Amino acid sequence: MEKSCIHHVEFGVRNGEEYVRKFRQQYKFALIGTRFTKHLKQWVLLSGTARILLTQQLLPFINSTSDIYHVPWIQSSSLNEKHSLPHLDSVYNVALKVKNIKEITEKLSRSGVSIVKPLQTVADADGEVKLATVKSCIGNVVHTLIDDAGYKGLFLPKFNLPDMKELQLNSSETLTTHFDHVTFACNCGDSEQVLNWYSNNFGMRRFLMNR
Repeated sequence: MEKSCIHHVEFGVRNGEEYVRKFRQQYKFALIGTRFTKHLKQWVLLSGTARILLTQQLLPFINSTSDIYHVPWIQSSSLNEKHSLPHLDSVYNVALKVKNIKEITEKLSRSGVSIVKPLQTVADADGEVKLATVKSCIGNVVHTLIDDAGYKGLFLPKFNLPDMKELQLNSSETLTTHFDHVTFACNCGDSEQVLNWYSNNFGMRRFLMNR
């Protein structure tokens, strides 16, 4: 995997417009892309090299296999919840840039990691991207694995540039340059299991921050 491997972080939200406003006004992110379907509204925000994807689900039930980018952020625990809109906002998808994505996905599958979305290719005029999504060992967290070596666009295929009026609202000031790290909350006593999972499956190693 690349040393700087976070492609984007995805938020599942109930009110996307409000989050867009906050990130633009308070944190000086720029709106660089949108994707609206009958099922979803999605916005891409950028500051430095840090990219955030906001996803708002519009319908109570979506067959996720029909949408290349949709992964539910609330896991249904009952049949009734299955047909209701998510009632919580969640940062749930840490998308990682990888090389040799086919080899990595096959290795993860052999290791028993759940493949939420199988390997597929998406393309537009800027090139093509290969991606797959896997379930982590933590709560509702997933990782979309992305090989974008053949892509020249700002984000991912099928996302559109905002209109000129929206682009003019982007701030020239930058407060955020990049994602330094990602922190997961886990139950007491589970940290060793989590560390081992990321070490065994992604080759990540713990680094000590103090003595």
